[in-house]
Amino acid sequence: MAWQGKKRVRRDRRGQTVENLDQLSPVHHGRELRLSIDVRIQAAAHQALARTLVEHEAVGGTAMVLDSRTGEILAMVNLPEFNPNDRSTFNTHVMRNRAVTDIFEPGSTVKPFTLSLALQSGIFTPDTQIPTSPGVLVLNRHRIRDIHDYGVLSLTNVLVKSSNIGTAKIALELNPSQLVATLQSVGFGRLTGVELPGERSGGVAVQRAVALKRARDAILWLRVVGDCIAAGPCLYGPG
Repeated sequence: MAWQGKKRVRRDRRGQTVENLDQLSPVHHGRELRLSIDVRIQAAAHQALARTLVEHEAVGGTAMVLDSRTGEILAMVNLPEFNPNDRSTFNTHVMRNRAVTDIFEPGSTVKPFTLSLALQSGIFTPDTQIPTSPGVLVLNRHRIRDIHDYGVLSLTNVLVKSSNIGTAKIALELNPSQLVATLQSVGFGRLTGVELPGERSGGVAVQRAVALKRARDAILWLRVVGDCIAAGPCLYGPG
């Protein structure tokens, strides 16, 4: 923390200091503040997110870039945004940092963890064949779809194709409590430790029907666990 010093001086009638009489308290210089944000990556992320919102006619979105080697946040963008110098742009919808406050279903980011547990269980091997035709699966009145009818896929190709149906069928053969425990073990349901205001930890649903693919968590954790896969066995906290 920095603060100004104080000294007693003598001034002339024009207000100019002509003599320093005495130092009442010293100046205390603050420490340097260095951000992990890279302005070039931040600008590129902002432009990419803006284009994506227009393309998909979305009302808002968040983009983040993390260094998978260190966990440093290189870019964090929320749109729509506000100008802190223009109070007319202020409203609660745009002033929150959705990257840490909002909770979403993580979607395909949980698939690697589901398939990892499948391999650990001994029930499946990388070459286990999973039927996914006709590209639609109905579970408890919920319709699960793939982009295409992939036919029969090996477990490896379930991940390569990001098959929702293949992942769901594999998950149905696993112990739901073990699946939840696997997600919790990699950080779902916990704060990231980034110390940004308003961060929410999210949670992991425990019902069998929901545990297949609906572990809910804050957006930031989705980037962190994704970088865990990219970096290897170490999980780096964002910073």
